[in-house]
Amino acid sequence: MHRWALAALLLIVGIPAHAGRGRWTSAGPPGIVYRVVSDPVRSGVVYALVGLPESLYRSLDGGRSWSPVDSPWPYSFAVDPVNPDVLYAGGLSISRSENAGETWSPIVPDLTANYVSAIVVGPGDPDVLSVETRTLDSGPFGMGAYRFAKVERSPGGAFSWSVPDPAFTTAVTELIADASSPGTLLASGLGGVYRTTDSGETWATLPAGIPGDTWVAGVAISREPTARIYAPIGATTVPLHGVAVSSDGGGIWEIETAGLPAAPLLSVAADPRHPEIAYVGSIDAGIFRTIDGGKTWRPFDAGLSSLTVYSIAFDAAGNRIYAGTADGVFAIDPLGVVPTPGVEPAIIRRR
Repeated sequence: MHRWALAALLLIVGIPAHAGRGRWTSAGPPGIVYRVVSDPVRSGVVYALVGLPESLYRSLDGGRSWSPVDSPWPYSFAVDPVNPDVLYAGGLSISRSENAGETWSPIVPDLTANYVSAIVVGPGDPDVLSVETRTLDSGPFGMGAYRFAKVERSPGGAFSWSVPDPAFTTAVTELIADASSPGTLLASGLGGVYRTTDSGETWATLPAGIPGDTWVAGVAISREPTARIYAPIGATTVPLHGVAVSSDGGGIWEIETAGLPAAPLLSVAADPRHPEIAYVGSIDAGIFRTIDGGKTWRPFDAGLSSLTVYSIAFDAAGNRIYAGTADGVFAIDPLGVVPTPGVEPAIIRRR
């Protein structure tokens, strides 16, 4: 499903708008920012997918200034975690840049019958890409034929692609790799959270207790030793809201709602330094943070001029957070001291 289509679908719930002040600061570029992607190696380097259709922008100074990157239509985007000068842009196919976006080349021209809606570069093997595709004839609002594909680079440099598990046809909203477990990928989408431990050869639904007609908007996993998974709930036809949380890597789940509004959620990020801290973004209800592993949440949107938050990302050094909103990118430097439950500084909010 298109991000804009999912957001339009969620807006029918009519969540009241409110605004905060004082913490987040506008970091540009202006416009609707559907996705923020941090360079996984170089602190301060961050990319933003702006507008519809999306254009690619880059900041080299933590969001203080931005420059457009001339690229193919970047409906999805990824940075190589080994060589961050290697970039991938997915749209009607996949293009690759080896010089930080100066020039691009298509790598799988025969993938042009699909939208490429998600790209993950394998943390253990940068020559293997995991992608989610949607066929062009799948109808309005992205309802139709979806499939997970694997793109591999041969020793000679040529790329080829395959569909290892044709039975996995779920519409995916987020695709991530578990860096602590080679070959393990997590996907969120219609009906819950899905996992593969064999690089996409087979997929299984994790028992999150989410109805089959419910969209899970994203998925994030904290670092070991907790392997805590956060999966925010988006659109649903049943009265269900909150964040599905597993503290054992996906075996047992709880739907956590304490402190969260009955609002559809859009985005999630886990703090790379502290496994019990995570953030979720919503439609017209702002950002919420947990510091106790998802049991309770508090508003964390002071300073945002838009409370529709499409994407949340941490800087490579973990000392800055970026939020992609309907009013551009906002940034905040996390607190220097890890907050203690019940002792967080007050955040002023107003309707």
